[in-house]
Amino acid sequence: MRILLLELLEDPGKSLEMRVRPDLPSLRKEGADVPLLWEEDVRITARGAGGKKVSLSIEGAPVLQASCDRCLRPAPVRIPLDETEEVDLSRTEEERLADLDETPYLHGAELDVEEWITVLLHLNAPMKVLCREDCRGICPICGADLADGPCGCEMAPRDPRMAAALDVFTAAQEKPQN
Repeated sequence: MRILLLELLEDPGKSLEMRVRPDLPSLRKEGADVPLLWEEDVRITARGAGGKKVSLSIEGAPVLQASCDRCLRPAPVRIPLDETEEVDLSRTEEERLADLDETPYLHGAELDVEEWITVLLHLNAPMKVLCREDCRGICPICGADLADGPCGCEMAPRDPRMAAALDVFTAAQEKPQN
C-alpha cells in the first residue's frame, strides 16, 4: 500500500489518518520466516509540517510468533511500533544517502506503508528471544530440556585448552571456606 504525500505539502495543517492491516504474514529473522500475528490494525498519521516536510507517526503492536533461542519452546513477543519521524521531501535520494538518512520506504513523494512497517519491525524486534529470563536451554550433549531438571550428562569443557582453567576453578570451589 502506498500513500501519496503531495497533498499534505499544499496545506501544512492538513493531516491524513488511517488504519491498516498490513499484508505481512512473517518477518525474516536470522534466515527464517517467523510468523507475525496482527491482532489489531496499525494506525498511521501523516501531517504536513510546513515547507516540504511531512510528519509521519505509527502506532501498533504485532506479535512475533518466535521460538525461544535457548530451549526452542514457543515464545511469542509483542513488537511495539510507536514511532514519529519527520521526512523532508525536498531532499533527493542522493542527499539522503550522503547524510546516512536511509528511507527505503520513500519513493519520491510516495510512502510505501508495508516497507516502512518492515523497517520498523526489524529495528524494534529483539535480537534474542527467550521464553523466560532464566531459561536454561537444552543440554548440548543429549538435547534434554534443562527446565525439567538436570539430565545427568557430564558437562566437559568444550575447548580442551580451557581444561586447566576449569581445574583451578573447581579446586577453588572444593576448598573449605574458613
